[in-house]
Amino acid sequence: MESWIIPCNPKYYDVLGAFDKFHKINWKQSLKAISPGDIVYVYVGKPYSAIMFKCRVNKVNLTAVEIDDHEFVIDGTNYLNYGNYMELELLERFSKAQITLSALQDSGMEGNIQGPRRTDISVQLFLDKIKGEPISK
Repeated sequence: MESWIIPCNPKYYDVLGAFDKFHKINWKQSLKAISPGDIVYVYVGKPYSAIMFKCRVNKVNLTAVEIDDHEFVIDGTNYLNYGNYMELELLERFSKAQITLSALQDSGMEGNIQGPRRTDISVQLFLDKIKGEPISK
């Protein structure tokens, strides 16, 4: 099992609204290395600039979306008809102050989050210490 951080630009997709309504969503999958059972942390860009969700990957390499979340797609040019999706199941929510970009960088992460990335050991140890609000199904 691997852990990943993936970015979300709230100008393009209302991930907060989507996870308020659904506990599973489809997400574009740009890396073939992501597998079922992996953990994905969703980093939400400005104005939040923080990891706000912890998810489990249930399905990968979907050729079409299976969950209709179109009401949360603000600008779908990078999402609609992407051709490769994964299903994410929400496990925990974090407040915008719990896992900020600067906290991630202080834990050893280099640079910004502009694309999917594996968590390295120092960042994973930091993330493992933080408990979010668990999601009840």
